[in-house]
Amino acid sequence: MKTFFDDIFYPASEVELNKLISFENSGNSKVIIIPHAGLENINQAYNIAFSAIKRAKRYVFIAPMHNGKYPDSESSLFTISSCQINGVNCESVNNLTADDSILEEEYTLELATLFISKLDSSSIVLPIFTALEFSDEIKKLKSLIRSLDDGDTSFIISANFSEETNNEKAKAMAKTLIQSLNEQKPLVDDEKKGIISGCGIKILEAFRNLYSSFIVLGFQDGSNFTNNIEEIKGNIIHLAGAFND
Repeated sequence: MKTFFDDIFYPASEVELNKLISFENSGNSKVIIIPHAGLENINQAYNIAFSAIKRAKRYVFIAPMHNGKYPDSESSLFTISSCQINGVNCESVNNLTADDSILEEEYTLELATLFISKLDSSSIVLPIFTALEFSDEIKKLKSLIRSLDDGDTSFIISANFSEETNNEKAKAMAKTLIQSLNEQKPLVDDEKKGIISGCGIKILEAFRNLYSSFIVLGFQDGSNFTNNIEEIKGNIIHLAGAFND
């Protein structure tokens, strides 16, 4: 299948790509959280996250849609037709609307498959794209996650958690989000209040109370990767995190 974003969000050259992808997997995290941006700005976050993920027969990839509208469907959960991306087999999720136009608008799946191919090229990826707005839609996603967790499945959440304003506000929001994730607190009301921010808040809400512990793997701000949020200098904070059983 044609890729849409090589040489835009990641280098098409295998030599250049290999300079950005370097990880050894030995982790046991059921779920990883990875950001999305140009790979040169988030590659360290990806490398540490894919080192932490639990190897599985299949990986469920979940990301928000950024086009601001639903495709031609009443649903808030979408998939794509079965295909191969960067050497990885992606299969449609049963009972979800398949809309392949999503692939031309969302580069996140392409980024993830680059790393999944290095992790295990024989694995299967189930892509889910979300346009969540209401609580019943979040509950539907939570139910779907439960149904897909067959004991040999791991999950990948692609979402940014940053505030494009000043650095201090961005760090304050990130700290609040991390505390809420650690304490399994509801997220949507805090998002409405402007206490936390991010395109993946409603996805994370669907994962609340499904897995026991949240851990911060690190933060990336341009070329700066750190475990200490106080060291972040910019106003866009890319979080790498994970949930364990």
